[in-house]
Amino acid sequence: MGSVATLGLAAVAYGVYFLCLALIPRQRFYGHPGTTPKSSWLRDLSSGWRFLGQTPLLLMLVVMTMLFSLTYGPLEPALPVLVRTVFHAGPRVLGELWSSFAVGTVAGTVLGGRIRPEWPLRRVISAIIILWGVFSGLLGVVHTPMMAAVVLALGGFSYAPYNILYAVWRQRLVPDGLRGRVFGTINGLTGARLPLGQALGGFLIAAIGAEFTVVVGGALCVVLGVAAYLRPVWWSEQPPGSYGARRPLYEG
Repeated sequence: MGSVATLGLAAVAYGVYFLCLALIPRQRFYGHPGTTPKSSWLRDLSSGWRFLGQTPLLLMLVVMTMLFSLTYGPLEPALPVLVRTVFHAGPRVLGELWSSFAVGTVAGTVLGGRIRPEWPLRRVISAIIILWGVFSGLLGVVHTPMMAAVVLALGGFSYAPYNILYAVWRQRLVPDGLRGRVFGTINGLTGARLPLGQALGGFLIAAIGAEFTVVVGGALCVVLGVAAYLRPVWWSEQPPGSYGARRPLYEG
């Protein structure tokens, strides 16, 4: 297809996504108009920050997500370099590697939504971060595309449940009436995490090479996961709750 056609196809996909969102009825978003008291934008902004500061578990999850994404960021600029300099391949192999990551992520998402062990949230979050650090760091030591595909698939599988946990606990911890303001605050706070990680990865690749950059990123992930596990006080404010009707989701 070529690079131009590929980018054009991606743009069309985003257009379809926008169209689907635009076709959702307004009532799905706003419910009954006029029932929410008017408020200034400054008060809305401050209420989001205030709620975040008063909810330690939510703040910890946001910070953990920022650091997790920051350590993942260097992988994106490093993988094309690895494909070219280590695997001696081109765009096709790069696409296959990302596809293997996607397959692992889909499998992890499906199983993560159905298998709901009654484990402490601290243990699950820490294990996810450590496993992703191990698998992503291994990309810096494998030397064939096949091994890299296996490692990325396992990494995607281990990483995927984190997205479920993060979304579920944001919904649990934030009341309905504050979700727009609090989620907006969180998105504004975390929006730059991936670009910063990618920029950091670019500097590291130029300084120490792609292989060492990937290994360093994985090692930092492992350190982050171990630190999260060794600090149970960060999770002491976890409220009870259930996911669905069967059993608690990673409750502790």
